[in-house]
Amino acid sequence: TDEVPDEEIERLMLVASELLANAVDHGGGGGAFTEADLDGEVVMFLRLELDAKGWHLEVEDQGGGDPTESAATLSGDKPIDPEDERGRGLFLVREMVDRMTARAGERGLIFEAHREVKRDE
Repeated sequence: TDEVPDEEIERLMLVASELLANAVDHGGGGGAFTEADLDGEVVMFLRLELDAKGWHLEVEDQGGGDPTESAATLSGDKPIDPEDERGRGLFLVREMVDRMTARAGERGLIFEAHREVKRDE
């Protein structure tokens, strides 16, 4: 079948949720945990390509973060403190996808997550 398995859709939804939350927390939301904590409007951009072979997701924030710092987290070079409430989201996302990168975009940082759909033969 050419349908994307339900478990892949669930994985995609979790990854998108974490990356969008990261965009609010670090990309213009001033570290807000809830909407009530925001000083103003937060804008983010999402692009998704999905087909039976897999998916590619991009989330761009409006912050001016350093892509090399995020890349260190994504590559595993920067250790994650399990006691810290910040930074665990990217660690979790990294473990759920085949490839993840961060780069500078026009408006802020762009996080890209890619996953190929695994199928039982």
